[in-house]
Amino acid sequence: MQVILNVFSGRPDPSWELTSQDASELARRLLGLVPARQTLPESGLGYRGLIVANPDRLAGLPVQVLVFHGIIGIWNDEHVLSYSDRNHLEDWLLELARQQGHGALVDQIIGNKG
Repeated sequence: MQVILNVFSGRPDPSWELTSQDASELARRLLGLVPARQTLPESGLGYRGLIVANPDRLAGLPVQVLVFHGIIGIWNDEHVLSYSDRNHLEDWLLELARQQGHGALVDQIIGNKG
């Protein structure tokens, strides 16, 4: 499973692999989600959320998860379902990004996240 910090245009985005412990935490944070009243927000330039790519569906998790401004989009087959980020998935993934050496970028994102 790979996490992509979707922030750049025209150059590769920072990414890293989740450990098995991280995958377990991801699964825990995806439990008990409440459907969102809105869909994923439109994105433009700059920060566009975090993507968890799981093409092999490891740990029984969805093929792709996108979290952006408090909304989680989960891709299952051909449908995208939207949920409220009540388990703070976005904050946790941003903290993982910081641990991966992307702290300055995360600080910039958090400053623009409101």
